[in-house]
Amino acid sequence: RSSDLDSAEQETVGMDTPEEILSYLQSILGKSYPQGPDVTYTASYLDPSVANDSVVAYYMQPPIDDITDNVIKINGDNVSDENELYSTLAHEGFGGHLYQITWFLNTNPSRIRSVCSNSGYTEGWGMYAEIVALSNAPQLSDAAIENLQINTSLGYVLDAAADLAVNGLGYSVDDVAEYLDSLGLNSANAESLYDFVISQPGTILPYGIGLMKFLNLREDAKEALGSKFDLKEFNTVLLTGG
Repeated sequence: RSSDLDSAEQETVGMDTPEEILSYLQSILGKSYPQGPDVTYTASYLDPSVANDSVVAYYMQPPIDDITDNVIKINGDNVSDENELYSTLAHEGFGGHLYQITWFLNTNPSRIRSVCSNSGYTEGWGMYAEIVALSNAPQLSDAAIENLQINTSLGYVLDAAADLAVNGLGYSVDDVAEYLDSLGLNSANAESLYDFVISQPGTILPYGIGLMKFLNLREDAKEALGSKFDLKEFNTVLLTGG
């Protein structure tokens, strides 16, 4: 019902500082992920004079010989509320980039693996970590969690699909509108979606396609293993790939 959705959209995680959110996310890691190394971190807001409109936040990868000290920067102008800050810090911190990268470096990988990167994996993992973190979000009802997860997944996967359609297959605005209609979505958004992927071709692909890949792998594993599926074991397999 629309009233139930409206109510769910008003719910928040009840935490409004990076320190509070990161501490909580670190405390619940054991529910979904294997134990990581002991690390410290600082999270601070970018000065508006150096903030980029296209950046929400970023994690600064540590040196391979010192993974203990980690830094996250947040563009406050691009974070609208508590729920978005929560998802953003799950993506950049625990169990997103900070956790994934320090976990992998702590396995003493080949040095060539330490300096090589696959953006589809890293950004896909960050998006996947957002979905997992939302499952454990405090003070949110099941309806609010499901709504946020759907909006996050749909937003990035749809943008990636539009990017491939426009920049790869030559879709026009009308073609994008027809595609949205075929999905039961609002075709009035076609022009803004078209303009976005034209202005930043390829930018969204690692996020949307990476997220879709991880979610599909999880569904495949659940279907194959049934009651034997264990999220922590599954995530360990994903992390071990690096």
